[in-house]
Amino acid sequence: MVSFTEWLFEDLLRIPAYMISGNLFQDLLYLIFLPSVVLLFFLHYVAANFVPETKKKWRTLVSVAFYLLMIQLGWYGPFAAFAVNYMILFLVIAAFVFFVTRFIQPKESREIGVAIGKVVGRTRRIKDLEEEKRFYEAKLQEARAMYQQAISAQVPQAAQEWAAAIRSYEEKIREIERELKRLKRII
Repeated sequence: MVSFTEWLFEDLLRIPAYMISGNLFQDLLYLIFLPSVVLLFFLHYVAANFVPETKKKWRTLVSVAFYLLMIQLGWYGPFAAFAVNYMILFLVIAAFVFFVTRFIQPKESREIGVAIGKVVGRTRRIKDLEEEKRFYEAKLQEARAMYQQAISAQVPQAAQEWAAAIRSYEEKIREIERELKRLKRII
């Protein structure tokens, strides 16, 4: 006959047998309570994406439904194994977040986030401009080669068109270089 703890841990929650210590209090704490708390916090956050802020009871219901679904599908056991092994990491991250939020107020964190976003955006813009510059430099070389061919073939109309294209590409490259200088000066 199967004992209650075997049924609970192995059959219902599908926690691997090697993780069960035999000490009921320790098993309840480390394999059910702590992973469930972490999981329910996470599921509550996930449920917030499905249910509006004004429907808090529905959000809780959706969280519990997700939790029960995870148990039924057998996902709780692997999560509990992960959570038990990385509980110290969870605690360190939680402590870090706690202390950071004590020293950095929400207004300051928003300003820090905006500043980081601007730097990342500028960096991305610089990369895009450098890529665009390489593109126009390649086009410029191609236009110069075609201009030389038109000159050597003595086709003045084509030479004029390629000369205009060369001027256009050179102007575009100068604009890009000015923008790159401006962005690099800011960073």
